[in-house]
Amino acid sequence: MMDLRNILTWKQNFGHLPIHLLPIHKDETSYILLNGGNADFCLKTEDDKSPEKYYSLAWSSNTKNFLVINDEKIIVYNWKKNKAETINKKDFEENIDKAYTYLVTSSYKSDEDIIPFIIDIFKQFRHLTKERNNAADALNLLLILLASLEVSNLSEINYEEWGLSKIDIPNDFDVHISKLKNALPKIT
Repeated sequence: MMDLRNILTWKQNFGHLPIHLLPIHKDETSYILLNGGNADFCLKTEDDKSPEKYYSLAWSSNTKNFLVINDEKIIVYNWKKNKAETINKKDFEENIDKAYTYLVTSSYKSDEDIIPFIIDIFKQFRHLTKERNNAADALNLLLILLASLEVSNLSEINYEEWGLSKIDIPNDFDVHISKLKNALPKIT
């Protein structure tokens, strides 16, 4: 029987590259298992977060699923479905090929994934700044947008702390802030 809590099981049996999900925090229980963009998912061997946190981590990692493996059960959190599925760990292990196929089929790409979402915003900023060859101002706007998640008002952003250049903020920048913030509650 495979030890699903051992990260090497996923690497050796399914070819996933395990990367620490939160490397700065030295969390040895949380991983993103990469498979070339096909069937990537997050995995945790201790259940210590809320469902909303698992959905958020999966979305921000550009995956659909977050597996939490406990002693007796496996919980599959899928942010797109916005629901958790609990599976008996023994059943999962005994039907590992079917279980893995299920993970693969529920890991499809969508327009709501973080990568196309951010790229779309970046393209809008490139258009706003009229930059065809140099994307520095558009990139700064994108970083300012992301920094805006940490403050209640743009005037509170510490440009030096974030390593940002001060640039003119477009008049309709609040629209982009709202768009970003409105995307987050779907999964947080």
